[in-house]
Amino acid sequence: MKVLLINPLQKNMITTCLPKYVEEEAGFYPPLGLALIAGYLQKQTNFKVEIIDALAEKLDLEEIANQVRQKSPEIVGITTTTFTLIDVLNIAQAVKEINKNIHVVLGGPHLSIYPGETLAQKDIDSVVIGEGEITFCELVRHLADEKPLNEIEGVGFKKEGKIIINQRREYIQNLDEIPFPARELLSLGKYYSIHGQKDRMTTIFTSRGCPYNCLFCYHAFGKKFRFRSPGNVVDELQEIMNLGIKEIFFFDDLFTAKKDFAMGICEEIIRRKLHLVWEIRARINTVDREILQRLKEAGCRRISYGVEAGTDKILKVLRKGITTQQVIEVFKLTKEVGFITYADFMIGSPTETRQEILETIRFAQKLAPDFVQFSITTPYPNTDLYQLGLEKKIFKEDFWLKFVQNPTKDFKPQIFNENLTYDELVDLLNYAYKGFYVRPKFILKRLLSIKSTKEFCRYARAGLRLIQNF
Repeated sequence: MKVLLINPLQKNMITTCLPKYVEEEAGFYPPLGLALIAGYLQKQTNFKVEIIDALAEKLDLEEIANQVRQKSPEIVGITTTTFTLIDVLNIAQAVKEINKNIHVVLGGPHLSIYPGETLAQKDIDSVVIGEGEITFCELVRHLADEKPLNEIEGVGFKKEGKIIINQRREYIQNLDEIPFPARELLSLGKYYSIHGQKDRMTTIFTSRGCPYNCLFCYHAFGKKFRFRSPGNVVDELQEIMNLGIKEIFFFDDLFTAKKDFAMGICEEIIRRKLHLVWEIRARINTVDREILQRLKEAGCRRISYGVEAGTDKILKVLRKGITTQQVIEVFKLTKEVGFITYADFMIGSPTETRQEILETIRFAQKLAPDFVQFSITTPYPNTDLYQLGLEKKIFKEDFWLKFVQNPTKDFKPQIFNENLTYDELVDLLNYAYKGFYVRPKFILKRLLSIKSTKEFCRYARAGLRLIQNF
């Protein structure tokens, strides 16, 4: 049995409110979910599995189709988000045109929300709902043995034209049981971050789930925090280093959700004397001096905080559970310990006025992180923010459901525009980026921090894109 996993191109990706000059210069991260699926298949079966990363390889639809012809798979799995749905469906159609007997299965966060609507599309044979490692492996085995699919938890499929959605599978409790990602199936030299210091970088998951309840978040892995053992995590880090990679982005929703978990990983890295450069996402109310110092000792160099707003009123609306004063204190402490800092902000949140957005922009400049990202608050599917918009009649219809039932290229997600229009928010977004990045103080600081020609070229390219858009 030959299995081909595809990370889709983004030619028809739904545009978010993040400016293209930010999205397109951020870099390329490996499709970790597909690599985990592949690693699980390699460990549990003798099936041949390959990965096409169309995004990193910059493949168009015809080039993807050519590779499918060459590899002649019996099963094609495509990772799917709501934003890439049109490109995913185009790939599925191309696969069926090559050979209608190839079984096309979709997986990813989109299928946990819209399994039936997606199966209703003509070229989709089955979907994997929820965490995919165990479910996809069972699906492939059943297809190979020609066994009925109704026995598999977490699968949806078609039978004689009827859509069948099986019972959902419970979340994997022991994450140590999941084999390491099959990174050797990827073109490792293609992946980088604009902020990277090394030639090669990759990503890693050490936990799943987030216990917090922010208004705008979709909990793809649930709210219960599940984590791997420090020894298991650092074993993977050593495997990564053996591939010649020494820079890692910990892709966990929240690396510091459980202090002793984060401390345990740091202590194991230190004990094994691994020399890595790494980055994490953290939350303002989950760090203190002790954990920051241990992170620094273990090689962590960059920390990203989701701040979201520069006023206490909007922080409360977003259910962040933090205050602006806490933000100021944590950023001061993080800088004192010696980290590169990132801050994420959103504008256009429920009840937010123009004046409050301007306060957030000024707050970001005063906070002075090394890097900042602004975006327009977007109501994603199956979030409390989206439900609030429907309940308050800000959205006249369930526009996400309408899109997934009939995907069209001209679709644009609506925004929570109580007080400002879309165009006004875009103007404020560009004003925020210009106000932060086009400052002599910021530019000089970045120039002095550059450590390589490659790093200089990345910043220069991104800077030019930024300036050209003002």
